[in-house]
Amino acid sequence: MMQQISAQMEIIMYRLLELPKLSKINHSEIDVYRRESEMVKDCITHHIYMFTIEEKLNNLFGFMVFVQFFGTTLNLCAVVYQLSKKSLNNVKFWSETGILICYILQIFMYCWSGDEMMTKSLGIVDAVYIMDWTLLTEETKKNLILMMVRASRPIQLNGATMITMSIATFLKILKASYSAFNLLRSL
Repeated sequence: MMQQISAQMEIIMYRLLELPKLSKINHSEIDVYRRESEMVKDCITHHIYMFTIEEKLNNLFGFMVFVQFFGTTLNLCAVVYQLSKKSLNNVKFWSETGILICYILQIFMYCWSGDEMMTKSLGIVDAVYIMDWTLLTEETKKNLILMMVRASRPIQLNGATMITMSIATFLKILKASYSAFNLLRSL
């Protein structure tokens, strides 16, 4: 779903960047205004719909994501602790290394997709900003400014409103796991 939202953000950005090209088409001024209004209305509606999907995703999966991240963090530190007790020649060392890699990849995939979704949603502001505003009507300009304000809050998946899926969160989880490992090792 996060990748789907990212793809939908790309579609919105493409439509917004195509908006100034409407005035270059040889049509009457009224026709261009009507098309501009329809296109902006569709982009705004699409963008608002993406925010409702984000809200539904957070309601559905927020607690589950939190539990999974908390459990995986504990598993990471436990596996690293077990690895520190074994030698490189031990078969269990290599099987636990595989388990460790699976845990890290599991968290990384969520965080990478969430970070991509956040970046794409913030890209809406950039897409509106870089377009040629001089070709647009005043009403369209006002609507785009409102859309920029709305798009300045990124779409993000949260785990129980405490964990945001991002690369920064991934690094924090690795740091927390390493800290827990050091605590276990010192006991």
